[in-house]
Parts: sequence; C-alpha cells; structure tokens
Amino acid sequence: MKRIATLVFLMISPLAASGQETEQAKEEHGRIARQIADLAEAEGDPERALLDIMAQQTEAIAKRLKLDAQGKQEFDGIVKEVMKDYPAELVMTKFTEAYASTYTTDELKGILAFYETDAGKAFLKKRKTLNSEMTRQIGTIALVIGQKIAMQIREKSPHLLKNAQPATRKAEEKPSE
Repeated sequence: MKRIATLVFLMISPLAASGQETEQAKEEHGRIARQIADLAEAEGDPERALLDIMAQQTEAIAKRLKLDAQGKQEFDGIVKEVMKDYPAELVMTKFTEAYASTYTTDELKGILAFYETDAGKAFLKKRKTLNSEMTRQIGTIALVIGQKIAMQIREKSPHLLKNAQPATRKAEEKPSE
C-alpha cells in the first residue's frame, strides 16, 4: 500500500509543480508585458497615449467635417468628454494585453532589455518624431497610390462606384481636379 501511495505521489508531484511553474510563467509574462507597455506606450502618461491614438482616429472625421477653428475646438471638447469614461488604468491594461498576446516571454524580455539600453531609450524618446516623419514621407506616396487606384476604378471598373457614398466619390474626384 505504501508503494502505491508513493507511486501516486510521485506521479502527481510533477503535475502540481508544472501547474505552479505555468502560473508563475504567466505572471512573469504579464508583468514584463506591463513593463513594456509602461515604457513604450504611455511614457508615463497613459491618458495622453490614448488621446494621441484617438486624435489620429478622429482626425479623419474632423477633416471630412471640414470644421472651422470653432468647430474643431467643439469637436475636440466632445472627444475629451467621451474619453473621461476611459481611465488610464483601462488603457494600460489594454496595452499590456496587446503586448502579452503578441510576444512570447523571451521576446518580451528581449524588448525590455533593448528599451533599457541607451539606444532603446533614444528610440522611445524619438519614436513619435520618427512616426510623424515616416507618415509625412509616405503620405505623398499614399496620395499618388490612392489617385491611381481611383483613376483605375473609374476607367476599368466604374460599376464599383455605384454604391459609393458621396464623401467617397468627392474624395475620388478631388485628385483629378
């Protein structure tokens, strides 16, 4: 009977240890993901990070609305009012979940190690400037590509435009003006 009990114990022990190791690994993975989110996304201000993301998304809406200065100010006020319902911790949780679901623990450790180097710190500090410059540089190319696509659709497949919304048609016609 002792042998059976010992055998059962020996069989179960690795499973219990494995479960503990798995839980510890998950905790470490989440902790590292949060560290990276803190460093990379929020740069100390998660609310600002969310506002920046929302600004990018709402910029297109504001352009379509063709707002004057007062309208733009009113629009920005509405966006800020809505954003009050989304606290910084919620934003950081979402950033953390994104990192945790995208990268392995080893990859997260490598990213974190890079961010802690002088080059990584410089990258984080200059990232927004770099993104703006890349957007500016690629913006011209994207405009030309969009114009060519619109022209090809009008020439080769005008039937695709039959259900287009007026704002879409105006945007497509604008380049050829």
